[in-house]
Amino acid sequence: MRIKLFACFFLFAGVFFKAGEVKAQGGADSLLYRQAKLEIWCETMRFIYRDNGADSLLQSLNCQDWVAFDKSMSPNYLQTRTFYQSIEKPSIYSGYTTYNAKLQKLVEEIGKKLRSSPVRAANQNRVQKVDSLQASLLVLAASPTSVVPVQADSEAAPEEVAESRELKNIIVAAPQEAAEEPNSPEDDQMEWNEILQWLMLLLLAGGLAGLWAQNRKLKNEIEVRMNRRKQEISAISRIKESDKPENKKPKPVNEPKGVTQAEVARLVRAEIEKVRREQKARRQEAAMEQQAARRPQEPQTAPAEELMAENRPAAAGREEARHEGEKPGDGIFYDKLPFKGGFHQNHLSPQRHPDSIYSIQVLPARPDEAEFWVTEDQEVQQYAMQNGLSFFEEACDYDQVEENPSRVRTLERGRLRKNGHLWQIEKKVKVSFE
Repeated sequence: MRIKLFACFFLFAGVFFKAGEVKAQGGADSLLYRQAKLEIWCETMRFIYRDNGADSLLQSLNCQDWVAFDKSMSPNYLQTRTFYQSIEKPSIYSGYTTYNAKLQKLVEEIGKKLRSSPVRAANQNRVQKVDSLQASLLVLAASPTSVVPVQADSEAAPEEVAESRELKNIIVAAPQEAAEEPNSPEDDQMEWNEILQWLMLLLLAGGLAGLWAQNRKLKNEIEVRMNRRKQEISAISRIKESDKPENKKPKPVNEPKGVTQAEVARLVRAEIEKVRREQKARRQEAAMEQQAARRPQEPQTAPAEELMAENRPAAAGREEARHEGEKPGDGIFYDKLPFKGGFHQNHLSPQRHPDSIYSIQVLPARPDEAEFWVTEDQEVQQYAMQNGLSFFEEACDYDQVEENPSRVRTLERGRLRKNGHLWQIEKKVKVSFE
């Protein structure tokens, strides 16, 4: 999980820095494009003043930056501001994606507008000057980083020469240019880049938060499972310690190098038979103790044969019921624990024993269905909980168990369905440990 978290972090960080580099490169290209466009318009305005014989207006033209240039055209001498506004529109750049293409389109529109004047079209010399101007402007459009030098004649003022030298600087570090042309496509492109970067930052933050929450949830689940497993292991350890003989030392046993599946199955069957014999012996002992408790007035020296003789009719009746029919009866029966997903009918007992952990009641209206629950007897429950949670795992649903519980409370009864000699568990008992 941590590897995935760091991988996602570095991936988003790489995309973010790459987008920053693209934005920085686009900003540099946009600055060169704006500088080249300013130079094209300054050369165009000088040409208009000279072509109309108004060289004195060259002193009023300020090409230091876009703000100064726009302010110098405010008097609108020779309709230069009107000429500029009629061409410099976003619509003329529609369909052009590169800066060079936009500059060439601007030069083409300027030449077309100058040739459309009837007075200038009638003079071939003036038309040739327009061609020469357009050639110079195309050089600027083809190479935005280069500046065409201004041909300063003898009549040009010193201020004009200074302005032309200033135009030769390619990169102009003027913070005011960033605020010019707010509706231009270049500014819109920069804004979209910033929005994209913010979106990537938000996605990165959301991804990190989601991974953190998932990691925290996984840690909590693992902690709950570990606590439950520790309780089960401690219970099994107590069982092993209680079953360990005190005076008998275990002999060293050489474990086989390999155990086959048949040997494992044989060992499991032998262990199951051993448990069944122990359960049967305990039930017989409990039955004898109950019979003796019911007759306290009789002498204690009564032979065991009499008790066995008295219990033979009941035992014979139970054996006959087991072999003749599938129904154990409509009363309540008891069993120690389920085996292979249910309770075997031959193991059900109508009498409760010290190890009768589960109580089973057949539904009168539906003989093939039954309800079962944990026996509400303190001694039986203490016996079950001394052996850990192994008696409750297969037939019960329960939440986290507190350490050393003393009581089991049945919250909702379970349901059984008869399938041959087996009462299969359809719904487990819902219990809580207190």
